[in-house]
Amino acid sequence: MPFAASVAIFVLAFAGLAYSLFPYVVMDRMTIWEAASHPSALKFVLVGVIIVVPFLIAYTAFAYACSAARRAPGCTNRSFAVQPSFRGASVTSTRRFAARP
Repeated sequence: MPFAASVAIFVLAFAGLAYSLFPYVVMDRMTIWEAASHPSALKFVLVGVIIVVPFLIAYTAFAYACSAARRAPGCTNRSFAVQPSFRGASVTSTRRFAARP
C-alpha cells in the first residue's frame, strides 16, 4: 500500500505540472504542436511500433513462462542456456556442449 500511494502521488504531481504548463513543452518558448514531428514521420513510426511491440510482448511472455516453470511446453533445456566458458565450466556442462567425434 505505501508503494502504491507514493506512485499515485508522483503521477498526480506530474499530471498537475503537465496541466499547468499546457500547451507549452518548453515554458513560453515551444508548444506541443511546434515540437511534434511531421505527420508522415509519425505515421511511419506508428507502423514500426505496431509491428515490433507484439513481438516484444510475446518474447517477454515466453521468457517469463520458461523461467517461471522450467519445463513449460515449448521450452527446451537450451532455450536460455548460456554456453559455458570452458575456464569455469563444470565437467558435466562441458561434456554436454562438447563436439562429438
